[in-house]
Amino acid sequence: MLSVVIGLILVSAFSAILVYATELIPGKVGMVAGLFFGFAFGMGGIGAAVLGHLADATSIDLCL
Repeated sequence: MLSVVIGLILVSAFSAILVYATELIPGKVGMVAGLFFGFAFGMGGIGAAVLGHLADATSIDLCL
């Protein structure tokens, strides 16, 4: 449940961070947006893999 709350907080701030970053480099808006989205999805993928490994290591059972 805590990860959902943290995710919602990060998603709500993402657009403001992107606007601020494009103001820092005004001539390269596409590059900044691409870097931010690539980094965000890349870290999300790595985080999912790490949490999956942690779930396997701590033997969380699948309840069907």
